[in-house]
Amino acid sequence: MIIELECGNHYDRTKSQHVEWLKHRLDSLIQALSDLYFRARENVVPIYGIQRMSELNILLELEESPPELDEHMRQWIELGKKNFGGLFCRGCDRCAGVCPQNIRVGYASRIGDFFYRSPVEKYLTYKWFEEMQRVPNCTGCGECIRHCPFGLDLREAMKKNYAVFMDFWSRKEKYGVKEK
Repeated sequence: MIIELECGNHYDRTKSQHVEWLKHRLDSLIQALSDLYFRARENVVPIYGIQRMSELNILLELEESPPELDEHMRQWIELGKKNFGGLFCRGCDRCAGVCPQNIRVGYASRIGDFFYRSPVEKYLTYKWFEEMQRVPNCTGCGECIRHCPFGLDLREAMKKNYAVFMDFWSRKEKYGVKEK
């Protein structure tokens, strides 16, 4: 069977082969558009663990309609604590907004990872500099720990990531950051 595309090209493919080819091209186009969309926005940060649009859609559905923290979910959280302990922040942002010093704990404790996993210029900005200047004001009150479902103590991670940020900041001209 010969299939003619609108542009006038002819392909000697079966209908199912053509459909598969179109699906692949469409997936590639969607990924490219998605990448372009997210790069065009300064306030977008990487979401660890999201590799496919279907995973992002699940996350967005959960954002719109969050599940109730029931006994089953508590069991999963306990299993995660047991298996992974305090190894890493999952980026759930439940600590957001609870710090009396207005520190964005989840971001401040992972910004070093952002530098190593995405373009440095995205986070090496005066906005982030101002955010990170709050980290030394941490009083150690533990509000972030109380709100973390994994009970993570991110205070040390914040201090380490503050040092990483300041190291990059000391070389900001190299990355094209100009004085205000």
